[in-house]
Amino acid sequence: RPDADTVFCDPAGLCFIQDTGPRHAGGASDEIYRFLGIKNDDAFEEPVRKAVTEEGRAKYHAYPQEGGGAFHCIHVVGPDFRG
Repeated sequence: RPDADTVFCDPAGLCFIQDTGPRHAGGASDEIYRFLGIKNDDAFEEPVRKAVTEEGRAKYHAYPQEGGGAFHCIHVVGPDFRG
């Protein structure tokens, strides 16, 4: 099980970061968001939205957990190779 020393690298889609939020994500991101406790959120935290504005951008964010501590995630949007 991941612990406080684990850092997730989220292969986010730009539309999820900027528009639809974690609630609508699928695949690996879906599982990461469930673990971080943000899967039902309508939007990402403002620092993430402000930093990840185009392909190739990334942002580290610490997600506080009940009982103290945090889980760590780097949200990154890679290139779209579909066309």
